[in-house]
Amino acid sequence: MGAEDDGVLLAQLLYELTDLHHLLGIQAYGRLVQYQNLRIVHQRLGYPDPLSVAFGEVKKISSVPVVGILRPSVEKAIELNARKIVVIGTEATISSHQYKKSLRARKKTVRVVEKACSLFVPLIEEGWVNKKISAMIIREYLKSLKPEKCDVMILGCTHYPLLGKQIKKFIGSKLLVIDSARALAEKVEKTLASKNLLSRGIKKGKSEFFVSSNPQRFRKFAKKLLGIRISSVKLKRF
Repeated sequence: MGAEDDGVLLAQLLYELTDLHHLLGIQAYGRLVQYQNLRIVHQRLGYPDPLSVAFGEVKKISSVPVVGILRPSVEKAIELNARKIVVIGTEATISSHQYKKSLRARKKTVRVVEKACSLFVPLIEEGWVNKKISAMIIREYLKSLKPEKCDVMILGCTHYPLLGKQIKKFIGSKLLVIDSARALAEKVEKTLASKNLLSRGIKKGKSEFFVSSNPQRFRKFAKKLLGIRISSVKLKRF
């Protein structure tokens, strides 16, 4: 998440406070601060999601289209005319109920089951996707669900598709799984095309990578799990 010099968004602060809140069980307040006009948005963590507010602020100041992770998956689930939807995500995402609110805003009769799967991200980032422990943890989190009584599962975190095969193997073929990362990529393509910004050339594009901490860990992660060799990663504090 980036910002101009005169509009710095402290999204990293919100992220850290959210972690602290859930790890220690403290009552904390998140602050989204935009310098220069000193506009401050206060909100209690977990009620709405602080990062959803940060997303809104980024859209206001950005000169290019901004696409979030939530809406593409929600729209896809509604297009499938799903009656009962399972959403899995991090503790912060699930406690915010943003997926449930967005789904029901589009279809009031839809039933939404939410499940926090807090260990999926560290499991993936440790590179343990194909180890037996992955199957054990997936089973532990999802064993209470009844796939035969649901229509769709939304992977509500861009990490989770890396566990997609194992998740599908456990829940079976009756439940359709929406890959949030793929849905996001498809939405970006449509957005670019609608604004005549989609490249039609065959020339290879250029990728730039920005992280808020530990560039070396990101390089290792990209190579091990995504098969991407990255020579340069830029560290940017938000």
